[in-house]
Amino acid sequence: MNILICSLLKGYIIRRKLRERIIMLKSKIKIRLAELDMKQQDLAEELGVTKQSLNAWVNGRSIPTLEMAFKIAVKLDCTVDDLFTYTED
Repeated sequence: MNILICSLLKGYIIRRKLRERIIMLKSKIKIRLAELDMKQQDLAEELGVTKQSLNAWVNGRSIPTLEMAFKIAVKLDCTVDDLFTYTED
């Protein structure tokens, strides 16, 4: 198979797997915010990010950096493992 096609297919598979993990992140952040009776705006301010950035992470439109993932976990009084679950198909 052409190297370009293989590279594109590999990129598609990685993006697909990332999207699956984003969905897990989305639901766990929402659950944790609800448990702490915290609003997205409050968490965004504590993290020093815009509400739009946090909203994108919560709704699965993007994923935070590893450093930001740790900051989110600290602010939500949990571990990164509590927020992120790696699952294989």
